[in-house]
Amino acid sequence: VGTSVLSMCLCMRRWLQLTFVGPEPKLGVPKSLVKSAIKNWTIRKSDEEWQNTAGCRQAKLFISHSNRKVTEQIIKYNRKNLKLISWIITGHAPLNRHLMIIGVKTNPLCNLCGQDEETVEHLFRKCPCLDRVRLEIFDQEPILANLYSVEGIKCIVKFAGTTKRF
Repeated sequence: VGTSVLSMCLCMRRWLQLTFVGPEPKLGVPKSLVKSAIKNWTIRKSDEEWQNTAGCRQAKLFISHSNRKVTEQIIKYNRKNLKLISWIITGHAPLNRHLMIIGVKTNPLCNLCGQDEETVEHLFRKCPCLDRVRLEIFDQEPILANLYSVEGIKCIVKFAGTTKRF
């Protein structure tokens, strides 16, 4: 009886070794590692999809990739500030260029400097009348893609409130 049990165990062991499918070495994978890999893959695929989506030119100036912390920060704002953030990121702010596109105004030029079309990018980066305000809030010329951060969103709201153009 002892030898038959031993031979059966040896046969089982050989069978288990033969039926293994997967990379070597035969180690278990922690559940947390699998969850992390799936999460990272999902984020990567989502970012690729965002970059390959046609349109959304203005939003892509701000948002180059997904950022959960920024999303959590944005949803904490009140309705007024959410509207401002949405206007600025999408480019659908009530600025002269956009108002001209939708047929509300005929002149797209900036009300402050009159030198260029009044757009979000113009006010945030180019308008000479807002140089001092930009330096006070951003410490340097803002790069729109860098504003999609927790601190950047705070600066966007502060800039919009200070300029009173949104």
